[in-house]
Amino acid sequence: MKTISSLVPNAFDSRVSPEVVIAAISALQPKTAHVTEVFAEIFPALREAIKRGIARKEILRELSANGIKLNAASFKRLFDAEVQKVAHEAGKEMS
Repeated sequence: MKTISSLVPNAFDSRVSPEVVIAAISALQPKTAHVTEVFAEIFPALREAIKRGIARKEILRELSANGIKLNAASFKRLFDAEVQKVAHEAGKEMS
């Protein structure tokens, strides 16, 4: 049976401890949860920018410059989800 080391020579430092790697991997948190939370907070400003005619390309560039790196499809997915969430919450308040 081939090991990763035999398939990819010099890929691993012999001093690496599997336990340390497992702990590091286990501690990783998904970035999507944080991005979704931040997106929800800035959504009103994003919606207003779009209403003012600011191109999504410009918005994406500004978001990226401020540490939020999204492609157009991800932006659309997050934006549409927030639109639905706001509409749903508004519907709850009216009933």
